[in-house]
Amino acid sequence: MIIKNNILFRFLFLLFCLLIFPWPLGKLPGFGVLEEFHSRFFEPLITWFGNDLLGIESKISNSVIISGDKLYDYLLLLFFIILALLGSFIWSFIEKRNRPYEKLNYIFEIILRYFLAYQMIYYGIFKIIPVQFFEPYFSTLLQSYGKASPMGIFWTMMAVSKGYALFAGLAEFIGGVFLFFRKTKLLGSLISIGVLINVVAVNFFYDIPVKLFSIELLIIAILLIVPYLSRLSKVILSNRAVEKIILPSYYDKGKWKTIRPFLKWGFVAIFCYTTLSTALKAYSFHREKEKTIPLYGLYEISTLITNNDSITTQVKYADTWRYLIIEHDNSAQILQTDMSKRAYEFEVDSIAKKFNMKNFRDSEDVYTFNYQKTDTTLTFSGIVKNDTLFYETKRIEKEDFLLMNRGFHWINEYPYNR
Repeated sequence: MIIKNNILFRFLFLLFCLLIFPWPLGKLPGFGVLEEFHSRFFEPLITWFGNDLLGIESKISNSVIISGDKLYDYLLLLFFIILALLGSFIWSFIEKRNRPYEKLNYIFEIILRYFLAYQMIYYGIFKIIPVQFFEPYFSTLLQSYGKASPMGIFWTMMAVSKGYALFAGLAEFIGGVFLFFRKTKLLGSLISIGVLINVVAVNFFYDIPVKLFSIELLIIAILLIVPYLSRLSKVILSNRAVEKIILPSYYDKGKWKTIRPFLKWGFVAIFCYTTLSTALKAYSFHREKEKTIPLYGLYEISTLITNNDSITTQVKYADTWRYLIIEHDNSAQILQTDMSKRAYEFEVDSIAKKFNMKNFRDSEDVYTFNYQKTDTTLTFSGIVKNDTLFYETKRIEKEDFLLMNRGFHWINEYPYNR
């Protein structure tokens, strides 16, 4: 049993059911609508809870789903805690008998174990197949450390060190796989605790907005080892032998003995297929960018000719373009000689050899250029505000940056710390 105290068990059971739902149904093919329904159902409720009931004046929204530490997420957690407290109180009032919830504990452990296994394997696969930390963007490689965020520096570090990202992914993956088996669930939980302590620390100290979710996963991993704490303390702290325990099983007879393996491995197969498919598609998308995005690349502007007067970018005029970055669909960035950045809508007509640029923030900052491209250069020209402009550029590859080409060295006579 995970929790022997009935009151505490009722609270934790209700709380984690609220936190985990609509998993696993929402991850099955054709059931993604459950996750959308979950969001649509709770968003107005949490907005009312925060703004009207708690008197919070800030805007409460769940629209930015890539952050797990929004005000909305904290309020949703508080709301679930209150619901779980009320639900456990009502449950305790209705059921006055103090009976052990052995079967419900067993089911609760399976839910927690499979949910944690799912998350560990999911994040592990997305590191083993380098998708979560894909290679840095050109704009990142040109950015100074002083202008980078702590999260940005950590993301770049993980992306550059493919070996370390693979190591972290394998640790998550192995821990998750062990959780699927009853005989190795303790080992899987212990591995997951070690991994998740590091994840939580990174999220806090690099200000990565997955703090709430990583803490939730760590608590689940800790709950899974609670039944073994006394045995672990005897072995680790007292160096005493412990007897083998018989793992309980309530669904290994009759029809359940036949159905259970199909349910378990069917879920595992669907999960692994969808996760691998998603990761491989994302990896292929990143890899194919150079082929699918017209003029993809980083171009350093070596010469600007304005009305037949040549200006090299070595002259530090703040409004002189220094780099043209094209690495996203329908957008481009210009870095000026003072390294300030401008973002543009970017449309290419590869047949007419023209491209149009329109500043996202300034509708009057518009350019139309004719271009010529080779494997190593890009030249473009046009008339802007009665001035004839001609740019000559050199293409820079990611491997041209020290951060990308330094690699690993067994022998270092001196620390190569730059």
